[in-house]
Amino acid sequence: MTIKKIIKNLWEKLVVHKYVYYGLSWGFAESYSFMGEPVGFVSLCKKMDFWESKYVKLGYLPVCKERWIEAGGYGREYESQLRRIKND
Repeated sequence: MTIKKIIKNLWEKLVVHKYVYYGLSWGFAESYSFMGEPVGFVSLCKKMDFWESKYVKLGYLPVCKERWIEAGGYGREYESQLRRIKND
C-alpha cells in the first residue's frame, strides 16, 4: 500500500468519525430544541455542515436530519445509514 493510499484512508476515517460525532451532537441538541436554542447551537450547525460536505464529497449519502435527532437524542441506530454511493 502506498503512502498516498494510507493518507487517503486515514482522511476518510477522520471525516466519517467527525461526521458521526457532530451528527450525534447536533441530534442531541436538536432533540432539546423545544426548550429553546441551546448554547453554541449555531457553531454546532456550522461544524455539522462542514463535516457533512466533506462526507458527501467522499461519495457517501448524507444521513437525514431526523435520523440524527433520533440517534443523538433517543439512541436509535444510525450505522446502517452510513452508505457510500460511488466507489473509487
